[in-house]
Amino acid sequence: VLTLTQDTHPYVLATSIGLFLGIATLIRPVGLYLILCFVVGVAVMTFVNTGLKKTAAKLGILTLLAACVVLVPWYVRNKVETGHFMLTSLPAFNLTWYNIPAFLSHKNGTTDSIERKKVLEELGNPPPVTLYSYTMTDALTAYDAAFFKQYFFPYIPFHVIKTVPFFVSSGLRDDTLVLQGMGIKVPLEPNNDNLTSMLIR
Repeated sequence: VLTLTQDTHPYVLATSIGLFLGIATLIRPVGLYLILCFVVGVAVMTFVNTGLKKTAAKLGILTLLAACVVLVPWYVRNKVETGHFMLTSLPAFNLTWYNIPAFLSHKNGTTDSIERKKVLEELGNPPPVTLYSYTMTDALTAYDAAFFKQYFFPYIPFHVIKTVPFFVSSGLRDDTLVLQGMGIKVPLEPNNDNLTSMLIR
């Protein structure tokens, strides 16, 4: 896309990049981390090509603002609907359901399932399907914070080495496996609308 738009005005190109990044992040929230990478990338490439610091800063900021135009309405929607000004409840869920049990199983020489069961017991045994819900966000965030307070430094290298594949795998496949693990029957080739409706309850 960038190759095809070499003659596009820099401000239009920066805006387009930001808008596409915003849309991509709504589809797959991990894109939120890429926005900052692209903002810095746009600014650095502009400075390298022009030597103009102000122009580089303006284009970087414009890229960020364009992404925010797409994302902020969703943040506001979540605040109105759930009381949480956030993009998604998945970060807290992923830590609690995937990453923390994986770390503890590695540390204790057990399995993810055993450690996940212990985590759920510490949380008061909520129905697993509710962990996706915003109603559990505060409890999961508090649990994750307590975990990091105790295991922050041992966890970081483990996370870097062991969980990178999570960010590049198929989101739909992951969600299907999670739902199946929670006891929810999902066909091997689930209907996207039905799957989405289950995830946002």
